[in-house]
Amino acid sequence: MFRSTPTCPSWLSAVPLACPAMLDFKNLQTPLSHGDVLVEPGPGALLLAAKKNRQSLANASVMIAGQTLAHWRSQTRKKIAGRDEIFIIVTGHQPDFIHPGVWAKHVVSARLAKALNGKVINLVVDSDVVKRSSLPIPVERQGHVSLSRVPYTNAGKDLSYEQMPKLSHEQLDMFESRLREALGPNYQQSQWPAFFIGARNTTGAKDWVDQAVAGRRAIEAGLGISVEDHRISEHWCTPLIADMLLNARKFAASYNRALATYRLENNVKGHARPIPDLVISDDQCEVALWAHTANTARRRLFASADADRVRLFADETEIASLPVTSLRNHKCSACKELAANLQQSGWELRPRALTLTLWARLLLADIFVHGIGGAKYDRITDNIMRDYYEIDAPAMACVSATLHLPLPVHQAESADPHQESLHPQASLHQLHRESRDWQHNPQLTLDGLPAAQDQLAARQTLVMKSQELRARSPKNRRSRRQVFDNLRQIKAQLQQYQPNRQAAIDARIAQMRQTTLENEIAKGREYFFGLFDDQTLHQLLSALPAEADFAV
Repeated sequence: MFRSTPTCPSWLSAVPLACPAMLDFKNLQTPLSHGDVLVEPGPGALLLAAKKNRQSLANASVMIAGQTLAHWRSQTRKKIAGRDEIFIIVTGHQPDFIHPGVWAKHVVSARLAKALNGKVINLVVDSDVVKRSSLPIPVERQGHVSLSRVPYTNAGKDLSYEQMPKLSHEQLDMFESRLREALGPNYQQSQWPAFFIGARNTTGAKDWVDQAVAGRRAIEAGLGISVEDHRISEHWCTPLIADMLLNARKFAASYNRALATYRLENNVKGHARPIPDLVISDDQCEVALWAHTANTARRRLFASADADRVRLFADETEIASLPVTSLRNHKCSACKELAANLQQSGWELRPRALTLTLWARLLLADIFVHGIGGAKYDRITDNIMRDYYEIDAPAMACVSATLHLPLPVHQAESADPHQESLHPQASLHQLHRESRDWQHNPQLTLDGLPAAQDQLAARQTLVMKSQELRARSPKNRRSRRQVFDNLRQIKAQLQQYQPNRQAAIDARIAQMRQTTLENEIAKGREYFFGLFDDQTLHQLLSALPAEADFAV
């Protein structure tokens, strides 16, 4: 049964025209059950938010690098979307194997864009660091579930997605063969065949990102969903860079204040969480951008300015230098000059996470559709907008969903035959308690055993004597030690009545741990959405708001 998560507002309820359509962060909870979805705010409020954002940002008069924000917004939208006058819905993610909760953003964004006669743009964050080189695939064999990790790339550690080489036909064949072996008959029912058709039909693909995006788009085409993909590496040239370089210290101070506010409001300890502060020193200031070469890991970017020039450093290495005048009178020439400087030195600049969403929300989107984690962290960006740019942050949206693969989930048997089956974690706790009791208090288990009555009586006498010594002769350590040693001897004698009991408990604990592990694998929600069959994905499509739901 597919349903919206209880914290999600009803899509069928009327949305007042005055609704601010701002996110209620208390509602941003991960959908727990199979088929649950989260759309916040609801469709009607979402549509209103896009219209309100569009109107306010189109008239934004704050100055950035010599022009108004409204001017740069119009230029950016024309450059990327081809037109400024249409509604543009934006979402984004790394070019990885996205799970159903991420894919739900594509569905909602596409349907909202259709309702507004607009366009949906998916920002392919190929500038981010590759998180894994193998794909987790849950495998069921004879009622047991395990996790197989299927490798698909040899990309070096700490490199970005845009640095991942294209897979050859032989490598794609090997990848597909390993998936077929892992999934068995489920392979043909999944979306993998469509993925590989798409990935192979990319004669112009320059790298793995192009192949992965083409594979995902092939799956989406079969499900009636389409988004327009734009790689960050191909579009990241923005007047925001000129402004950030010219006012590096002011921007860094605002960035750090926004982080401090977030930490205070969310009781986050330390200056490195959720991300580190920007470093501000006497001679340099860290900029919220990354620098990297074609084959090296990304480095932090620093700016050092005097009256005439701004010099840029990737950590300690100087990589570019720009005249202050070109930054102050920016008409895209500063970007070209910066690009020429960087090309000569072999370096490139890429946005950090907050900088990327700052750019997307201010200069491109009529509304940005986040997942749960991104929406929560982007409150930091909201604070930067208010503090640095002195504007109200445009509303954003949050979409997620949960699907579980049809894998067996085991119930744990209670140690007490009169109790119902327990959740594995509860049963594991019960077994650990039983183990501790047997190791330290075996009398609790053997109380009714006739053969042990003499030792149990002797133990009770020693316990009473120990209590008496503690009360009347606390300094008589020799006598107290003798009683303690006698108690240990009796405990060992009691344990000999069931010499294999501890081994049996340990075996049950090991089995329960395995059951718990298998259940965690079976109930995982972050598997590639292409692992699911057509019927399940169409049910998710039905659970998410349709184009007609985006109305007021």
